[in-house]
Amino acid sequence: PALRQAGIDLDRLLIIHAEDDATACWSMEHCLRNPAIGAALGWLTPRNAHALRRLQLAAEDGDSLGIVYRPAAAARNPSPAALRLRLRPRPADADTYMEVEILKRRAGVAAAPLWLAPRHAVA
Repeated sequence: PALRQAGIDLDRLLIIHAEDDATACWSMEHCLRNPAIGAALGWLTPRNAHALRRLQLAAEDGDSLGIVYRPAAAARNPSPAALRLRLRPRPADADTYMEVEILKRRAGVAAAPLWLAPRHAVA
């Protein structure tokens, strides 16, 4: 329901349930290389930076957007990604609901995290 409310056409959405992380990485890599697929999102725990580099190259080859969600502990591991973010939920009583910390970007690290307000509070 949330995806439909966000305007995503569910008929154009492909969900792949992989048996293991290697299969998930392989599937995501092939999706990223396919010119008919504009973006691929994956919840992965790649064993090494080489797997991430393969995904990065596949996204470049396919002119696609690749987003890899990884456990917070992976933030201390190297990554070839041009942009790395850490997302953290805020307490229910806060006026913002998500902290976005820029861990890595091409122009260097941002000085302070970004705070996102709930959608209904945005003017």
